[in-house]
Amino acid sequence: MAQQQAFVDQLRKQKAALEAREGPSLAQRARHGRLENVLRAKLAAREDAAAGLAPTEYDLGNARVAQF
Repeated sequence: MAQQQAFVDQLRKQKAALEAREGPSLAQRARHGRLENVLRAKLAAREDAAAGLAPTEYDLGNARVAQF
């Protein structure tokens, strides 16, 4: 029984260590994804402006944003 409890404690420590290391990486990946969406929208707007178009709506991933 004590051996089983020691194993459970070891697994909990390993899980906590993994979560501590991965937390910042996951947040950074999410920020990178949002930044990539914004940059794509800016690039599309620049290309539209170069083509002489004046868009009133931009696509930011799953959201459509209107320009007023």
